[in-house]
Amino acid sequence: MKRRLALAVVVGTLATPLLSGVASAGPPSQASGPPRAGCPAGWITGQPQEGHPAEAFDLNGDTYVCGLLLPAGGFAFMDNVVR
Repeated sequence: MKRRLALAVVVGTLATPLLSGVASAGPPSQASGPPRAGCPAGWITGQPQEGHPAEAFDLNGDTYVCGLLLPAGGFAFMDNVVR
């Protein structure tokens, strides 16, 4: 039970900054324009806040990444490269 609760806290901590970028009214100040590509089906496109670990997955430099909530808990990230 404690392990499941700890996992939920970690998932929430990682997902909240990414999802808040998706739901915000406008792009963050570090945005360099519209996304250069999209995400696979089932993934969401978002802009992680500055300092979020998902920033490391932005390989094309457009400040957008794809995120996926994993069924077993946790979150996966990848660059938005699907055209």
